[in-house]
Amino acid sequence: MRRIDLNTAEQWALLAVVAFLPAVEAPKNIAVVLFLVLWAVNRWRTKDWGGPWSGWDVTVLALIAGAYASVVFGAFMPNKGMAAAHDVLVYGLVFLALRRSSYETKFLWRLLAVAIVATLLTLLYGYWGLLVTKKRVWLGLNSVGHVNHSAIYIAIMFSVALSWAGAAVGTLRQRAWLWVGAAALWVSLFVTQSRGAVIPAVAFVLIWLFARAAMMKRALWKPALLVVVMVAGAILLAPGVLNKTRTNAEENQQGSYRPALARSSILAAREYPLFGLGINNFNKMNPELAAQWQAKSGQLFAPEDLWFTAHAHGLYFNTLAERGLVGLLPLLIFLAAIGLTLFRHRIRNADSPLQKTLWGGALGAWVVTVLGGLFNTTFHHEHGLITMILIAIWLAQLRPGVSDKSP
Repeated sequence: MRRIDLNTAEQWALLAVVAFLPAVEAPKNIAVVLFLVLWAVNRWRTKDWGGPWSGWDVTVLALIAGAYASVVFGAFMPNKGMAAAHDVLVYGLVFLALRRSSYETKFLWRLLAVAIVATLLTLLYGYWGLLVTKKRVWLGLNSVGHVNHSAIYIAIMFSVALSWAGAAVGTLRQRAWLWVGAAALWVSLFVTQSRGAVIPAVAFVLIWLFARAAMMKRALWKPALLVVVMVAGAILLAPGVLNKTRTNAEENQQGSYRPALARSSILAAREYPLFGLGINNFNKMNPELAAQWQAKSGQLFAPEDLWFTAHAHGLYFNTLAERGLVGLLPLLIFLAAIGLTLFRHRIRNADSPLQKTLWGGALGAWVVTVLGGLFNTTFHHEHGLITMILIAIWLAQLRPGVSDKSP
């Protein structure tokens, strides 16, 4: 009987995670648990846990602890709060595992390829529902769900595809397919009409192109012109996002109630500053409860200036309201540390194609999360997990003793 190679099984489990992540729910969850178990077993067997304790470990564990603290000490008993805290636990553990891993170059290329192809195939299913069966109103990814969250995931995967295509590695046919895939993801992003994902995607392209121009010592006006051409081309093919912006401007709802939701979040944070309402409990706020808070602690906002819905439509205000300062501070520290590390280790001419691709993917995940967090609740569920995967496999390359020998 052939013996099972647990290291290979670990890699297959991780491939299954990124393959199922945008597409189907149950297999994705099984694959994540299987990967974490196999990773722990393999590290226990080899006694190689990927280096000493670091600030990344402390910050991510604090992020996880903040989520669970809001469940235990938050203002309200959670409906699905424990499940939401489990989500933070899962992507936190995956980050910790991958940052301490040393996968071969060939496997990392395969991992990125599977992630891109899985997203494109799931998008085809979304287009089928949108254009053929008419069962969809908006373009989306089956497992990711809501159009805004699907758009966040698409924007992140676009950054990976563009970074890989820009690294100019592989045969001419492979590079051509990469550019086709990147173009398909770019246009699909505009088809979703999610401005909260389009804006950070455009910002990523600008930052990435400027970084490449600085690396190659080229004029900065060229990447700026290229971005204008890319945006104009996408709008011509999918004008919905422009029409949506024009309609909201005419109705004086350019912010889509986000300022009012931010005020509601501040009101909740004033009442429960440390642990918030409890993770996933934003929907428990209502006008009557807000009036009670203001009657007790003093009026901070006029009732008509507040808005109440399922969540705050923004990463930072939603985290502040639901998890309080105990949950928000580790998040801000983690995102700031990633941004600083990306800047300090920005791409250089001497970097290999894999290093340039991983940096671009991590940059895209970070920009979409940080900037998109001003407009949407980024960094959770599927797009939170893919963000952690991309950032962790890039950070792993920075560990002492980890070298990339790709061409």
